[in-house]
Amino acid sequence: MNKNILIFTNELKHICGVSNHIKNLINGFDKKYGNYNFILLCGKKEEGIDVFYKSNIIINENLLHSKRNFLSFIRSVFIVRRIIKQYDIDLIHSHTHYAANIARNAVLFKKTKTVQTNHGILNEAGKLKHFNADYFIVLSERIMNQLISLGIPSNKIEVIKQGISEEFISRRKQQNEKLIVFSASRFTEGKSMDVYIKAANIINEELPGLCHFYISGEGELERELNDLNDEQGGAVKFVNPKSDYRDILKKAHIFVFNSIKEGTPIVLLEAHFSGCKVITSSFEGCNEMLKGAKNIIVYEPGNLNELKAKLKQAIQNYSGNEDANFIQENFRQEYSLTN
Repeated sequence: MNKNILIFTNELKHICGVSNHIKNLINGFDKKYGNYNFILLCGKKEEGIDVFYKSNIIINENLLHSKRNFLSFIRSVFIVRRIIKQYDIDLIHSHTHYAANIARNAVLFKKTKTVQTNHGILNEAGKLKHFNADYFIVLSERIMNQLISLGIPSNKIEVIKQGISEEFISRRKQQNEKLIVFSASRFTEGKSMDVYIKAANIINEELPGLCHFYISGEGELERELNDLNDEQGGAVKFVNPKSDYRDILKKAHIFVFNSIKEGTPIVLLEAHFSGCKVITSSFEGCNEMLKGAKNIIVYEPGNLNELKAKLKQAIQNYSGNEDANFIQENFRQEYSLTN
């Protein structure tokens, strides 16, 4: 008999680690097992995203974290209770702490179990419990240890690392080919995309004609970042995250990751699998995620001068991704969906 699982998150976006995680989870289960029915519940979705998910998607704005208040929380609990009854839900898998709290209240006096995945950023809890489920999934041992330190029993926590479906593409500079330098993220505070834009424009003046610089993402700082790029010289081309992101990533030689704080950033894993030489900020969890890699270039988050110097050196000395063997032998084993 098929199991019915409700996947519950805040919103679905094209450039979003949580959204991609859910996509890989649903599509991976469908491919490997085939006897699970998934219903996807969220407060909002971006246009054109439905085609990537093999599931029924239910949208209700009451579920959005940005619209949270006492009344919307109560409404959300009753929305989820109706869905449990309508679809005979066996399990609710939440991907935000707000969703987890709604789910936990919705299953009162029901047999439905709850699971909460923590995607790595452990902020201070507010009025709602940050961890509220029967069982917990975390993406790394570091996060598991943090949950245990908060009193959650280890037998209720499972470490399941992020999965990536991209094939590794060996990428070396061809004669007379300009290098492609790429960065992608949400355009929000803490992602430090302004540092990349400034560094790229400076390097474009110092090393004219050697590179194409690209950036991809969406968010509330999009206009501000566009204006900054124009002010700095316009060296960085903004590309559509819905239609152009994967094509540019597969062609890119160097990928720059800039965040100050992250969990397990899927875009960084995708860059590795796409054969990019990676320059990354030393975000919390960086060492655990990239352990064993010998040619990763790391810089202090937000340090423009350090990023500029290391990116310039990587461009001048580029001869391909020296981490190819490591990725093929180790990185895929830990993160590839095909293993």
